[in-house]
Amino acid sequence: MEEDFNLEDFNTGENKDSNANNLTSPKDTAEPTLVKSRGRNNPNQGVKFKQWAEISPGTYTGIGKISKILPPALYRIAMDDRGNYYFEIQPIKTDELLRFSDSLADEILSEIDRFWELKKQFEINKFSHRRGYLLYGPQGSGKSIIVQQIIEGIIHRNGIAIWVDKNPKMITTAIVEALRIVEPTRPIVVIFEDIDAIIQDYGESAILSYLDGDGRIDGVLNLATTNYPEKLDKRVVARPRRFDRVVKVDVPSPSIRKEYFKYKVKDLTEEQLEQWTTSTAGFSFAALADLIISVKCFEYKFEDAVERLRKLLDSNPSSEEFKTRKTGFNAH
Repeated sequence: MEEDFNLEDFNTGENKDSNANNLTSPKDTAEPTLVKSRGRNNPNQGVKFKQWAEISPGTYTGIGKISKILPPALYRIAMDDRGNYYFEIQPIKTDELLRFSDSLADEILSEIDRFWELKKQFEINKFSHRRGYLLYGPQGSGKSIIVQQIIEGIIHRNGIAIWVDKNPKMITTAIVEALRIVEPTRPIVVIFEDIDAIIQDYGESAILSYLDGDGRIDGVLNLATTNYPEKLDKRVVARPRRFDRVVKVDVPSPSIRKEYFKYKVKDLTEEQLEQWTTSTAGFSFAALADLIISVKCFEYKFEDAVERLRKLLDSNPSSEEFKTRKTGFNAH
């Protein structure tokens, strides 16, 4: 399928069997890898020439290795000075990803797994094989964890994920004019993190045009997150086939917190496990992780660590503080 290609991979923090379907982890310090051999300003920058490509009639340029498919990975799409789109692998490094049984996240992930198996049924009923999920909830509630698990899932299906951080018009053009021509049936997840901010920067029309779908954008799962659903127009949040499911992701429940602590802090007694669970009501996953770090890495007392986190979660820092009290080296 490919020439001179080493597949870098995705790390979930879990042990994996060494079979052909498994992926390995990109180096934490690795720079994004250009799959298409064109630098933004210098199209030949950093490329070891291996063959010639005709870029216009009678005009050739040296290019590097070629691949018939994009390696399964997370990508961002950019454009060089010549107006050519390229797909750039994004290194991924996350904390260990856990999937909790009978949780909202497990329900979403199971439904998405089923979606990818239903391509034939969509075709029989003459619908484009696409689906949309909008996740909303407070910061740290676990939306990003679900997104990372969906990325992991599509990579292990030999698909690709695309992170949208530019004008959504670019995504439509790149998928239709490049990706779907070369790989017409490749499974794709397109991610709009903080979709409210993307709409604020680029307007609503580009995203709505993409979500309404060009006939050639098939085999796609669209995934968006927001902390501020009230900022989104009903045309976004209340329109099936744009986002078929709009799901509130709340802070972890007592049963999820207990399962999380039981897995992550294996030396807790049953009494301690209950204490950790009941003392962290309202904590986000980020706060739960910081509690473990505070106690197990920094060796703070459990009660002190919980109190510090409570104060942090309840705080609302403001520059107005500078006017009412001394700060920094003068705070005596």
